Amino acid sequence: MGKNINNAGSKLKKILEDKKVESVSLKEALDLIKDLKFAKFEESVDVSFNLKKDPKKANQPFKVAIPAPKGTGKKKTIAVFGSDSEIENIKDSGADYLGNDQLVEDFKSGKIDCDICLSSVEGMKYAKKLSRILGPKGKMPNVKLGTISQDLDSLVKSAIKGIIFTGADAQGNLHAGIGKISLGTDSLVENFTALCEKVLESLPKGMDSLNSIFVKTTMSPSVEIDKNSLKGIV
Repeated sequence: MGKNINNAGSKLKKILEDKKVESVSLKEALDLIKDLKFAKFEESVDVSFNLKKDPKKANQPFKVAIPAPKGTGKKKTIAVFGSDSEIENIKDSGADYLGNDQLVEDFKSGKIDCDICLSSVEGMKYAKKLSRILGPKGKMPNVKLGTISQDLDSLVKSAIKGIIFTGADAQGNLHAGIGKISLGTDSLVENFTALCEKVLESLPKGMDSLNSIFVKTTMSPSVEIDKNSLKGIV
């Protein structure tokens, strides 16, 4: 595995040297990481935004979440909190776990867990009882992340299709998975564009708040995206 990683890194270095560039357009970057793929499993495509701003400051977007326009290709376990009538209305929505008081008990006992937790406004009185369980995992429903809504049916459909989540690390970088590589370049471009627009909207100076943007697959080396090439796209 280590040899394959080194070979992919050397191949990328030569390609960029031949092009006499350090960064490429978004589409070129996605095509490159597909060519560099060597893992036998289906890899995900990850994006990193390197921020100029201190992530500890108030306006720093620690978390951003958007529905993936083209889905992510990943199956997520979804739990939904709501009133009895709300849960009855979405019982065939495709969510894995639905409920209120009993759902709280199932979480507390460790009987169930989830990747994404959704709620209606009324359902939050139940979800809040799990703040010590869901909070540290970053799974507590949140208005800013779009995981609380009165339209639970649409919310669940969006979550099943795929939600892209991102957050800032201690070094001032935002990381997010934009989907499986099998989605294809056009779909990944669309997912990236939607994410990038949301990130830039959340930053005080938009693109000027970014040092750089990189894209990679699970196992490939990172390829830098030329920020200037994104003009007119985002």
